[in-house]
Amino acid sequence: MFILLEFAPIAALVSDGQIYVALLAGGAYQILYRIFLTMWFVQRYKIKALSTGFVKPISQSFRVVFN
Repeated sequence: MFILLEFAPIAALVSDGQIYVALLAGGAYQILYRIFLTMWFVQRYKIKALSTGFVKPISQSFRVVFN
C-alpha cells in the first residue's frame, strides 16, 4: 500500500483512506470466497467431521505451540 502511494500518478488520484477501504473490501471478499469455497468442497466430496478423539482443546494446542 505504501509503495502505491509513493507513485506520483497514484498519489494524485487516491487518498490513504480510499486505499484502506479498498484493501479492507478486497480482504473481506477473499475471506468470504475462501469460506464458501471450503464449504463447497466439503459438500461436494462429502467430507466428514473428525471424531472428538482427534481434536485437542484449544488451550492444550496453544500450550504446545508456545512452550
